[in-house]
Order: sequence, then structure tokens, then C-alpha cells
Amino acid sequence: MMLATALLAASVAVQAPPGQAFYFSARFDMRENIVRLSASRVLRSTPRNRFNAPPTTYPPYRWSVPGNQSAVRFVPLSGQSSGPKVTGLAAAWPPPTSQGMEINGTAAEECGVDARVDWTGCAPGFYRLEASANIHGQNRTWTMGYSYQLFYWRPMPVLKPILGLNQRYLVIGGRMSSMAQNIARRLRKDLGKTLTLVKYSNGRYNISAVLRSGSEEIPLTFMSSEYPPQGVEPVIRDAEAAELQRAFAGKRMYPMGLYLDVITEDGEDRLWRLNRGTASVRIVDVWRAARPRGMGDIDPTIYGDSEMSLSGWFPLYVVLQADPKQAFAEQRERPDASTFIAAIPDAWAFERTFSRTPKMAEFPKWKPQPGLPQPVFPEEGMTPRQLAWVYAWPRYIGSAAQTLRLPEWRFEPFHNPGRTFRFQNGRLLPGPGVTQRSL
Repeated sequence: MMLATALLAASVAVQAPPGQAFYFSARFDMRENIVRLSASRVLRSTPRNRFNAPPTTYPPYRWSVPGNQSAVRFVPLSGQSSGPKVTGLAAAWPPPTSQGMEINGTAAEECGVDARVDWTGCAPGFYRLEASANIHGQNRTWTMGYSYQLFYWRPMPVLKPILGLNQRYLVIGGRMSSMAQNIARRLRKDLGKTLTLVKYSNGRYNISAVLRSGSEEIPLTFMSSEYPPQGVEPVIRDAEAAELQRAFAGKRMYPMGLYLDVITEDGEDRLWRLNRGTASVRIVDVWRAARPRGMGDIDPTIYGDSEMSLSGWFPLYVVLQADPKQAFAEQRERPDASTFIAAIPDAWAFERTFSRTPKMAEFPKWKPQPGLPQPVFPEEGMTPRQLAWVYAWPRYIGSAAQTLRLPEWRFEPFHNPGRTFRFQNGRLLPGPGVTQRSL
């Protein structure tokens, strides 16, 4: 089964024309397979804290999108011959019929258009979304551009209905205010364990279900719109999850990144900062989500030192056991807990997130510097794996083993200058950003 990993391009607004309040953004939603373009402009604004100050009125600009594929495109970044086709793009956005809304003395209007994305024949890999729009007003035309790094596209899987007998559910915790307190406590006690659906019936407004944990049965009643109920997530054991579970269940692993995406008490994903280089966890179990789950920010050290967001994908739920004080630098929720659930996109990210060996085992001959008990900067002579520990993994679609054999690692972070590290005979060469101290 192929995993769907998609990116939600953050709605970063680009302002134009110069000095005018006009904004344009692009957003890719893989669950709907749509690029959403939106534009908004301020009609008038009243200065705050200025008595009887007259409002500022802006000219009535129009906006349009060229009626061709060049207005919205996905640029291949990892050797693919071409990107997907964008279809159904309107030639122009008609002006809104209303005056929009007014908040705190500012009146604005907004409109947008959707474009379909056809990935037929596209190879999995990295893509960058690019979009543009034309702004017309005062006998002039401005072209606004927008681009953002997309991560790794792969086809969406085809899943069976998740409301069925023998469906497995992973207990993830979360605030279960709609449940009886005894059931909420029962589920919190089973955090990280799986329950099996053994009975269910659909009512007009509610669903009644019975989940089994060993010989114990847990009855649940919830509204149809709240399925799956809070506190549990439907999961499957696909080939990728099964392979990782066989290889790593019961093993102690060492997170290589700066952050780990952990499902918190409220059932949401949060980036918890790790004690990089000293954190350790034990892998308990690995499951695949049986429904799409969105994410917020992710650890840039795993994805080429780039800032991205994930949306509409089916992550791996990795059940971990860890000492929260030893593993997490700023962990505040569940301070006494030892079981955590991390959301990892796929096996590609898993092998870049977790290491079989601790950091300092990769540096047997490293000599500590005053006030620096472990290496934290790229240094001449480092191996590729040592560089991954102290800096980041590059954006490359191959396996970790293939990545470690590359002669150079390129980083092109968003909003930051790029950087290239080169290796010779498996050792880091001198260059920008590399200190001269040899290991």
C-alpha cells in the first residue's frame, strides 16, 4: 500500500502593489487534490487611537489569473522529468458582489479559485508549488508570485471503510469530555494499546459501539459526526508498518532530530523539543493511520533544513516508552507518563528520525572543547552520518544508506541562503560553514 505524504503550503501572503493592502496566497490540499488560490484587498481602514481621523480608502483593484498551466505549477526538485498537470483554472476572478467584512475599522473583501491537480504518470519525489496572479488598477498591472517548498508526493492509498467489525483502534488519549469519566480514565490507562471493534449499530443520530481490550469490553455511544470517537484512532498494519514493527519493536533508539511530533493530551500534534544527542526511547509498536491526519510544523532537520507543513496523509503511529525528563527538553504535558505516541510520515522519515546507536558512538575520537561536551557544528573530517547528527539530512528521495554515499549534500532552506557540504573519501571537506577543527 502506498503512503500519501502531502504538504500544505502555508498561507504566506505576498503584498502588492507597493504600498497597497493587497494579499495573494496559494495552498495545496492533497486530500481534495486541489490548489486553492486566494486574494484579498483592504477597501478602507480607519486609523485607531486618532480622534475623528478620516478613513483611508484604497483604489478598486481587480485581480486575475492567466488561463494556462503556467499560473500554477509544481516544479520537480528531485530529478523527475515533469510535474503534475493543473486543470480547471478559471481565466479570471470576478470581483465580489459584496463589500466583504469590516473588523476593527478595516473593511476587506476576498475571493479565490480552485484548480484541480492531475498526478497521473508522476514519479514520487519532491515538488515546489509556484503560483502567480495579475493585479490591475490605476492603469497599471502588477504580477504577484508565490512559491513554497513541497515535501514528498506519493499516491494516496485506497482504504476499506474504517467502521467495520474487527477494525483496530489505537488509544491516543485526548480530552474525552463527551464520555463518561470512567471510560475516559479507562482509555487513558490503555494509552498506546489497541482495541478491537466487536459490535456497532447505527442510529439516526448516534453510533453505539463496543471495543474489546483482551477479555474486557468497553461500550461507547457517540454522535455520528464525531466518528471516530475522541481518544482513539483507527489503524491498520500495512506492509511498511509491519516491517518496521518486526525490525524495531522492543529496541532502544536514539532520536537524531531537534523535535519529535507527539500527540498530546488534547489529541493534537505538537513538536516537543528533544535533548538532542542524549535522548533515548524504546519502540513499543508501529501502526499506520487508517484515515488522513493533518500536521502542523515538522522537524526541519529531517527534511533538508526546510520549513514545511504536512496535510492529508496517513502517518505511522510509533508507540514509544521514554523518561520524559531525559528525552524532552521542554516537555510539560503528562509529566509522569512513560508512554508517548509519535506521528512519523513514513519509513523514509523513520530511518532519519531514529538511530540504532547514540550520537557519541558516532564520534569515538572526538575531543571535547571547553563548555562543549558534544559536537554541535559541522567540522572538517566529519562523516556524512556525523553531519546528519549535528546539522540535518539533505532533501533526497533515496534511502538513508544511499544518502550517506552522496558526494555532496545540498540544503536550500526557505527564507535562508543555501549551503552545500562536499565529501571526499567519506569525509567532510573544508568550505563555508565548516570549522577547521579536525576530528
